[in-house]
Amino acid sequence: MLAEALRLGVAVPDDLLVTAGSDAQQTRIASPAITALDLAPEESGRAAVELLIARLNGEPADGPVVIPARLHVRASTGPA
Repeated sequence: MLAEALRLGVAVPDDLLVTAGSDAQQTRIASPAITALDLAPEESGRAAVELLIARLNGEPADGPVVIPARLHVRASTGPA
């Protein structure tokens, strides 16, 4: 996307803000670096497995599981 924006003369972040739904390594090494949302996939998976095992053992759900997300603001969206 960044290459296509450059080809079209669209400046990131002046004309276009770019974000990603995962904090993959590519977001950090891109130019400009891409703002990304880290949804903690390992923690989400662990919580899902624990909930599934509890349900399979007949235990009730304790309520919603809240896993905090983290926003990594980088150059693709300008200053925070």
